[in-house]
Amino acid sequence: MLRRAIIPVLMIISLLLCSCGERDSLEKHLHEARARWEEGKTIRFTAELCAELSQEVFTCRLNCLHEKGETIIEIIEPENLAGIKVRMKDGETALEFDGIILAIENPMMGESSPLGAMGLFMDALRCGFINQMWMERENEQALAVYEMYVDDNTSAKLWFWEENFALMNAELVRNGRSVVKCKITDFAEE
Repeated sequence: MLRRAIIPVLMIISLLLCSCGERDSLEKHLHEARARWEEGKTIRFTAELCAELSQEVFTCRLNCLHEKGETIIEIIEPENLAGIKVRMKDGETALEFDGIILAIENPMMGESSPLGAMGLFMDALRCGFINQMWMERENEQALAVYEMYVDDNTSAKLWFWEENFALMNAELVRNGRSVVKCKITDFAEE
C-alpha cells in the first residue's frame, strides 16, 4: 500500500526535475544569443506580418535589420507601400521614403501600429523580461518558445528553432488577444 503512494510522488518529482533542466537550457540559449547581439552582431530577417486593426486586417512583407542599436524596417510588399522604412534608435522613430526622413512621435508608430510591433519584437529579442518559456514541436523539429513582457497589457511570443536558434515566428498579444503575427524567414546573424 505504501509503495502505491510513493510511486506517484516519485514520478511527480522526476517530472519537476526534468522541467527544471529544460528551463535552464532555454535560459542559456537566450542568454548566449543576447550576448552575441550585445557584441554588435547584426540581425536580419524577412517577415510576413498580419495585424488585426480595429476595422480591418493589414498584411505586408517586411525586411528587418537590427544593427548597432538601430532597427530598420522596410516594407517590400504590397507594392504601393514598398520602399517605406521606419528607423528606430534610442527611443526615437523616423519614417523614411525616397531619401526623405521625417522624425515622428513614438505614439504614432508605437505598439499600436504594425510596424511599431516589429520594433517591440526586436526589443523583446534583445532585452525583454521572460514571463514564460517552453518547448514545442513542429514537423519533428524542436522549437523554443519565449513569452516576454512588453508592458502591463502586452506580451511578445517568440518561437525559435532549437537547433540554430533562428527566429521562426513572433506574435504580439494585447489584453489576451493576438493583434500582430509574423512568420519569419531568412533569419540571420552576421
